[in-house]
Amino acid sequence: MNLHRIAQTTAALTKLKPIWNNKNIAISSKIRLLVLRSLVMPIFLYACESSTLNADTERRIRTMGMGCYRRLLSISHKEHITNEEVR
Repeated sequence: MNLHRIAQTTAALTKLKPIWNNKNIAISSKIRLLVLRSLVMPIFLYACESSTLNADTERRIRTMGMGCYRRLLSISHKEHITNEEVR
């Protein structure tokens, strides 16, 4: 997993900021729409089938997914909220 793919995913997530900040859209709808399955994660995972899944790659995938959820829920990194609480 290269840094270029992570940067592209972050850029796509940032472009969707008006959706994440919109209070008229339910969080459940945002999560479904989210990214993780339809908008952002495909960018992140594009062409991964040609590479080997090792511990580092798996960690990066999980980290990116949690980053998406935290951004969607407006949870700052300064707030000490565990990943289990976010899920």
